[in-house]
Amino acid sequence: MGFQERKDRAEKFKQKTDQALDQLKLPGLSSAVPVETNLLFECIKTLSEAKIAAGDLVRIIDMRDKVEVFKDMVGIGHVVAPGSFRDSVKLTEENGMAVDAIVFEVSELTPTFMVKIYRT
Repeated sequence: MGFQERKDRAEKFKQKTDQALDQLKLPGLSSAVPVETNLLFECIKTLSEAKIAAGDLVRIIDMRDKVEVFKDMVGIGHVVAPGSFRDSVKLTEENGMAVDAIVFEVSELTPTFMVKIYRT
């Protein structure tokens, strides 16, 4: 096999690889649709004046020392059991150590609320 033949094969392989990668980047049927999970976590409100209602969208971010819950870029609480959260959700650096969730239930007696994880 000559040098030119190797070069041609390498170029064809690169083109096929690039085409396959481009197809993976195209939006598919399930790429942007959030998927509801069965993962529920109890959270404690840290901002007493925060208005939290069932159905609110929140973002949960692992801050290493605790797992914070944000609504409209304001910290409103933290997850009660961060170890269990980390074991179940398995956040990575590539998703920014964060995950989307929806407020499932808000307690009227205690400063707690439940969130349900959504995956996109």
